[in-house]
Amino acid sequence: MAEDKIAKIARYLALAVMLGACVGLVSAQALNWSSVAPEYQKILTPLASGWENMDDGRKRIWLEIAKRHATLDPVQQERLQQRMRHWASLPHADRARALEQYKKHKQLTPQQQAQVHQLWLEYDSLAEEVKEDLRNPVKK
Repeated sequence: MAEDKIAKIARYLALAVMLGACVGLVSAQALNWSSVAPEYQKILTPLASGWENMDDGRKRIWLEIAKRHATLDPVQQERLQQRMRHWASLPHADRARALEQYKKHKQLTPQQQAQVHQLWLEYDSLAEEVKEDLRNPVKK
C-alpha cells in the first residue's frame, strides 16, 4: 500500500514534469520561498537552501508534492522527507543524472520496468559490503 502511494506520487511527478510550465498551477508570486505557505515551507524545508536556484517547473512539482503530503500516512511522510533530504544533498550533476535515468526508465515497456524493478530488489537485498564491492570494483 505504501509503495502504491509512492508510485502514485512518482506518476504525478512525471506528469508535472511533462506539463512543466502549465499556467495556473501556482501563481508566480508563490514561487518565491517567502511566498510559499508556511505549512508547505515546513514540508519542503530540506529544499529551502536551494529553492531560489531551482527553476519554476521544479518548484511547481515540489509544491504539488507538498499539497499531497497530508494524504500520506506518517511512515510515508517520513520516507518522503528522507528522500527530499537526500535529493537536496546530491550535487547538481548527480540530480541531473538521476532525472535522466528516470526519463529513460519511463520509456521502458511495463515488462522491462518490472525486470528493472526485480533486479533492483535483488540488489537491495545484498549485504552492504557486496553492494560496496559492486559500486567500487577493484581490478586485480
